[in-house]
Amino acid sequence: MKFLKSRPASTLIEIVIYFVLLAVGLFVAMNFAITIGDLYGQSSNHNELQSNADLLENRFSYAVQTATSVTAGSSSFGVDSGRLTLVMSDASKSPTVFYLQNGVVYMQQGVAAAVALTSPAVQVDYFRLTQITATKAPAQIQLDAQLSVLGVDRDAMDGTTSIHLTVTLRQ
Repeated sequence: MKFLKSRPASTLIEIVIYFVLLAVGLFVAMNFAITIGDLYGQSSNHNELQSNADLLENRFSYAVQTATSVTAGSSSFGVDSGRLTLVMSDASKSPTVFYLQNGVVYMQQGVAAAVALTSPAVQVDYFRLTQITATKAPAQIQLDAQLSVLGVDRDAMDGTTSIHLTVTLRQ
């Protein structure tokens, strides 16, 4: 009998306490892993939007700044699916056209095929163009656009980004 009493043994209460502590630890670890996964997704969405917005802004700004004039007759201003036709000094790039079609912004230079400026993972919700003219001042083109990541709640702050840009033609 003395041998049985001196041996340490786990009681049922101790085993239950160990399992509860293990369950709490696993719950905290899983919650942490899920949070990290969500943050990675948000970061990826933000990076995708930013890279698309940067490319669109850079291409648009450069084209407008190097254009000699705007062809107002074949441009659409003040509508959600705007179209801009620019006359370029380089004949191979004239006309340069920016337009929105099926949620994708395209740029076409001269007779070359149109190139998508946004990736398939991003949709352009609107692409509004405004021409600003004043006496004794070069023409300006204002771009307002909203980009959103496909498959993400559009009301979420990380799912959309807006562009507001005004560029002056250098004549």
